Amino acid sequence: MEARLRHAIPKPIFLALPPIAILLAGCPTPSSWTTPRTLPEGESTHTIGLEWFTFKGAREDLNGDGDTRDAFESGTYTLPFVFPAYVFRTGLADIMDLGVKASLAGDAVVDFKLQAVRSEFFDLAFDPSLQIGFVSYAALPVLFGINAGEFFQVTLSPRLTYGYAVDDDTTDPIDGVFYGGSVGLRIAPTDRLAILPEINILERFDTEGAIITAGLGISFGRGQPDYRSEEDVAAQAPPPGPPIVQ
Repeated sequence: MEARLRHAIPKPIFLALPPIAILLAGCPTPSSWTTPRTLPEGESTHTIGLEWFTFKGAREDLNGDGDTRDAFESGTYTLPFVFPAYVFRTGLADIMDLGVKASLAGDAVVDFKLQAVRSEFFDLAFDPSLQIGFVSYAALPVLFGINAGEFFQVTLSPRLTYGYAVDDDTTDPIDGVFYGGSVGLRIAPTDRLAILPEINILERFDTEGAIITAGLGISFGRGQPDYRSEEDVAAQAPPPGPPIVQ
């Protein structure tokens, strides 16, 4: 991964686009722009966002063939542009929702979220996902949510990720087992709009290689998760109608 970036970035952008596009088709895009709280059943949201990538690594012969040209180069490389992405999310049940993501980085991602704990101040959910691309990834993040009121939430997501490549000789740096996590915010100025900044860090177990992803998503739709307290829900409920006289 790093070796390709090292040669691609100094060239003009139009020459760098093809190799970088091929490279990113094998990199995980973990930004899910979600919180532990599931969407109401039958409701949905749409999220559009931008993702930005940084790669870190040290040169190492990962597959033991004596050739380090397919390994990470020492140093840190940041791509000079961002990639658009779109996420559709729908509520399947009271504690389950499904997200489908498409990114111009060259990947498609599906995640299935199951909420285990829901309270006024704390939520917890499991959100396994599968990413299909040049390298396929399976991830198991655990979402911890801190709810600071109806319009502001913080999500912490430790995760394990496994990447599998068909051609191990060319994708050693970007497949294998990763560990890491993310920090995300949800800022909701209205009940149908949310701003979702997020940063993710993934590191490999067997090398110094790391992938850092920063994303900014804007979610809109009537199916936003409901963070109202039980008292607020009761207070905002419509009054009962007049009794029916027979």
